[in-house]
Amino acid sequence: MNGFIDHAGFVMEGSNPFPLFVSEYGYDQREVNDAENRFMNCFTAHLAQKDMDWVLWDWQGSYYYREGQAEPVETFGIFDSNWTQIKNHTFEKKFQLLQTMLQDPTSNASSSYVMYHPQSGQCILASNDNKGIFLSSCSTSSRWSHGGDGTSIKITTTGLCLKANGEGLRVSLSSDCLSQQSVWRAISNSKLHLATFTQDGKNFCLQIESSNSSKIVTRSCICAN
Repeated sequence: MNGFIDHAGFVMEGSNPFPLFVSEYGYDQREVNDAENRFMNCFTAHLAQKDMDWVLWDWQGSYYYREGQAEPVETFGIFDSNWTQIKNHTFEKKFQLLQTMLQDPTSNASSSYVMYHPQSGQCILASNDNKGIFLSSCSTSSRWSHGGDGTSIKITTTGLCLKANGEGLRVSLSSDCLSQQSVWRAISNSKLHLATFTQDGKNFCLQIESSNSSKIVTRSCICAN
C-alpha cells in the first residue's frame, strides 16, 4: 500500500487535499492467484478506510476477438464466458461495504467504527445476548469505539469490551475493559491484524474460526512481521 500512497494516495492528505477516484479497479474473478488475493484484501481495506470512490473493471465475460484469439475469456469480468451468469458468486458480498458512504462530512452524528473483514467482505456483529461476536452482513454490523493502540475496543450501545479468552477460543464481550486481554493494537505493516498480548508476551489476533464459520476466535498471530 505504501507504493499506492506514494504515487497517488498522497493527494488526499495534507492541508489542501484533493478527492481521488480509483478507476479500472478489479481482480481475477477466479481467485487463483494468492499474491493478488492478499493484495486485494489490503487494497479493499484501504478503500473502505478512506471511503474512496471506485469503478469496476470489468463487466464483460469474454470478447469476440482479442490479441489474435477468438472468444477469449475475460478473467477480470463479472460475467462468465457466455454472459449469462455471475462468475464469482461471492463477489457482491465482498464489495457490499464499499458501495456505501462510510464518512459523511455533512453528518452531525457521532463517529464510530465498523470492524471489517476484507477477505469475506463481512463485518463484525455482536450476538443478541451480548456475549460474543461473529461475522455478518455489513448492513447490520455493530458500531465500535477505539481510542487507539493500547486501548479497549467497546461496542457503542452497551460499553462492553472485546476480550480474548485464549488460543482458539471465542472472543467475548465483557465489562472487564482494563485487563491485558481487553487491550488491542494494530500490528503488522498492513495494520490489518488486531492483537492483544498476554502477560507472558504472546500475541493473539482476531481470526475467523474457519473458512466456513462466522465465529470469531483468537489465535497466535501469523504473518505479522
